[in-house]
Amino acid sequence: MGEFIEGLKKEKRKEEVKKKMLNLDIVAEGLLMSYATVLNNSIIVHFDKAHGLKTQDECPPNAFWLSDNSEKWFPAEAEIKGETVVLKSSEIKSPLYIRYAFAAMPKVNLVNHTGLPTRPFRTDNFLPRKTNKKQK
Repeated sequence: MGEFIEGLKKEKRKEEVKKKMLNLDIVAEGLLMSYATVLNNSIIVHFDKAHGLKTQDECPPNAFWLSDNSEKWFPAEAEIKGETVVLKSSEIKSPLYIRYAFAAMPKVNLVNHTGLPTRPFRTDNFLPRKTNKKQK
C-alpha cells in the first residue's frame, strides 16, 4: 500500500509541475514595434514586451534607417534607453520615418531578454521609385 501512495504522490507532483509550466509567462517571439515618437531631431521607438532590451554583441543597435519627406534613406545612430531605442542621423534634421532590418539579409543585433530578434518593420508607405532605364 505504501508504494501505491508514493506513486500517487509522484503523479501529483508531476501534475503540479505541468500546471506551473503552463502558467509561465514564456516569451516565444521577438520584439514588435509598438509606436514611435518624434522628439526634436530624433525618433524614439517603443516596443511591446521590451523588458530586457539589449543587443547580442553589446554594440549599439544596427539595421535602422531614417528618412523625412524627401524619401531618401540614411543609416541611423541608435541607442538603447531603457525599453526604447533612440534614433538620429546627422544627415536628417527632422526624421519622420523608420525602417528596421529592411534588407535582403540584414545584420541585426537587437534582441529581447530571451535573445529573440526584433521583427523587421517600417513606418513609411513610400512606393518604390521608378527608374529611367529603358526596357528591352
